[in-house]
Amino acid sequence: MSGRRGIALCSFVLGGLWSSTASAFEGEPPSIWYRSADGCPDGAAFIGRLHGAAEGAKLASVADRIDFVVTLGMKDGRAFGRLERQTAEGRAAVRELGATTCEEVADAIALTLTLALEPSSSAGAAPMTPAAPTSSSAPPVASPSSIAPSATVAPPAPPSAPPPPSSVPPDQPAQPQRWLVGSELTADKGSLSGIVLGDRLFLQFRTDVPWSGATLRVAVFFARRSSNKDPPVDVVRFGGRVEACPISLESAPFELSPCLGFDAGNEYARGTGSTALSDSASWLAASVFARGTWSVSRVVALEAAAGPAFPLTRNELLQAGVAQPLNRPEIIGLSAALGVALRLR
Repeated sequence: MSGRRGIALCSFVLGGLWSSTASAFEGEPPSIWYRSADGCPDGAAFIGRLHGAAEGAKLASVADRIDFVVTLGMKDGRAFGRLERQTAEGRAAVRELGATTCEEVADAIALTLTLALEPSSSAGAAPMTPAAPTSSSAPPVASPSSIAPSATVAPPAPPSAPPPPSSVPPDQPAQPQRWLVGSELTADKGSLSGIVLGDRLFLQFRTDVPWSGATLRVAVFFARRSSNKDPPVDVVRFGGRVEACPISLESAPFELSPCLGFDAGNEYARGTGSTALSDSASWLAASVFARGTWSVSRVVALEAAAGPAFPLTRNELLQAGVAQPLNRPEIIGLSAALGVALRLR
């Protein structure tokens, strides 16, 4: 039986059979040892799928009592799930399910677990015996001994010991990818008459220092202002940039960060009139801005940034034989950027 409807029906039957022999938890919320592979729902997402008698269930850590073990993974392009329970005789009762996606399997396992905890379960019922997998198509998973799903025995491996190669790593709090690479289109106003358009290529690292979500970014930039009038000068600006965002305000899939930026590079100006004179000078600037990020997927994010810019070197454009500058930079300008980022890991 394939699809969400078939998985749900299968889970209902299995959960009903299992719940007939489930023991009561005497008011304590069940403790779940949860493991999942990349691309499957994490522990928090799975807990959110539980309803009814399973509401209040918590994720177990190394020192906690373990009532159930849930495993989600992918094998040969197919998702599988496994729900295990320690019986009174110390043996593991197992239910296995397979489906096209991890989301379907997670829903089915959550339904089975909810049915197993319904109040109709008898505390004095006979202990369960190990059950064969209900789906012959489900791929093999780690043996119960590598998980230690016992209500009285902690997992066998200490925190410092690496997990067995054949097992799925225990679920941990989701860790955001620390490295990003991307490109931004930029627009600056104030240092020159008109708008200076450019591009930045950047590499970002999530430092979590001094606060969670803090990032450090380095970039190279190239910008150009082309004009045949007011004044008739082409200006090219290039160099490097450093950005620091000390904190991040997150509400998935959106993120907002206040940031500081520093630019260092060179400006090259060339007249487009009959004289066609040219000159170059160093360029330094600082900026304060806010960056908003929208995570489109686990890999791709879109971002936008805007804020005031402060030229530290205020290069003036002069015309030969004319005392009055053609352009004098503003003390405070405006900088904006639109970009796309790819999460590396």
